[in-house]
Amino acid sequence: MKTRKAKRSYWSAHIKAWNSSGLSQAEYCRVYHLRSNSFTYWKRRFKEIASPHGLIPVQVLQETQPPELSSTHLTIRVGNTLSIEVPDGFDASTLARVMEVLRGTPCC
Repeated sequence: MKTRKAKRSYWSAHIKAWNSSGLSQAEYCRVYHLRSNSFTYWKRRFKEIASPHGLIPVQVLQETQPPELSSTHLTIRVGNTLSIEVPDGFDASTLARVMEVLRGTPCC
């Protein structure tokens, strides 16, 4: 069984070779005896990794409140439309799940 690194390297080499081959994806898969659905999966994975839209600039602010309303928290703003407030003592796994949802990738 191939390691994750070996699989990534194997498919990366095939995707690069296909890009410069001039063959359609179906033809390339037939010639090299590759499963078309696996090829499509890895092609999409490499496209997502290379895509610059995966990074979203965020602004982290520490808000201050009057002492009588004091509750320290962190506010994460994504663009102009999304704001996430993280209170002291937050559950790290919940925040990780929220971030995975925002990235659009499966969590845990």
